[in-house]
Amino acid sequence: MNFIVIDLEWNQCPLGKENEVKEIPFEIIEIGAVKLNEHREVIDEFHEYINPQVYLEFHEKSKEVLHISMSDLKDASSFKVVAEHFLKWLGDDYVFCTWGPMDLEQLQRNLDYFKVSYEFAMPLKYYDIQKLFRMLIQPNEIVKTLEYAVDYFGIPKQEQFHTAICDARYTARVFHKLNLEKGLRYYSIDYYHHPLSKAEEIYAKYDFYCKYISREFDTKAEAFLDKNIREMVCFHCGRKATKRIKWHAINQKQYLCVAHCKKHGFLKGKVRIKKTANNKVFVVKTVKSISKEEADAIFDRLHEIAKKKKEKKRLKKGD
Repeated sequence: MNFIVIDLEWNQCPLGKENEVKEIPFEIIEIGAVKLNEHREVIDEFHEYINPQVYLEFHEKSKEVLHISMSDLKDASSFKVVAEHFLKWLGDDYVFCTWGPMDLEQLQRNLDYFKVSYEFAMPLKYYDIQKLFRMLIQPNEIVKTLEYAVDYFGIPKQEQFHTAICDARYTARVFHKLNLEKGLRYYSIDYYHHPLSKAEEIYAKYDFYCKYISREFDTKAEAFLDKNIREMVCFHCGRKATKRIKWHAINQKQYLCVAHCKKHGFLKGKVRIKKTANNKVFVVKTVKSISKEEADAIFDRLHEIAKKKKEKKRLKKGD
């Protein structure tokens, strides 16, 4: 099996989000990829620019980051042509690797918008090298940039960042430095094409957390009626855990829960509500092991938030 380390550069609507084409908020203008064999040795590269068809001027953010102008893209091929070249180049036996979770989603979104046929595995498993770097090298740190990882490993910075092929090369070099035996257990799952039925639902178990991706529901309320979402089950032993903090809204799209398993201790549950193109919802739920100290810290934080809300309400009534 080969590893395809992919990086994309894209543009967005120069007139702001309110004027974007909803089906394609980010239009890909460059594809860069490095093909590695099972020993993570470079065996091939792919690199092509794309002549944009949707956003014909650069957004201010794109201008700041990218080292390219619209005139540089005028002689490039269309996305459809480049994508077909890329899909053929992939071969048959491969797994994608990315720096962060966005590239595969935007690749598929662009493929759909420009009506390019493709057949990726379902569910689409891949390796997020950014996540692996954090888990294997600095588990208690916040998400780091690609350049940070390059500096951490002392990889020479001989090429410019924020070009697709150069970032793909840097990501491949970082990947080569990671412990493959440990890292390959922690694959990520892309859910641009989410489960449509109960039979398609995805459950993935790792050493210290698990992930569940649900089918579609008409509403958020309906989703929480489903016991797979509502209940907290210890992923170590399969027993139902006792909730110590019931599902609590962090915001409109995320919910938090803390539960306790008699045998394996505290568990933190997180539910993210994802909206579909047809205005339905599906759920991405993670459950991970946490310490008593971490559970107490969550309880204290929520108690403090509730206290501030209560005080704010009291002051409002006084006015």
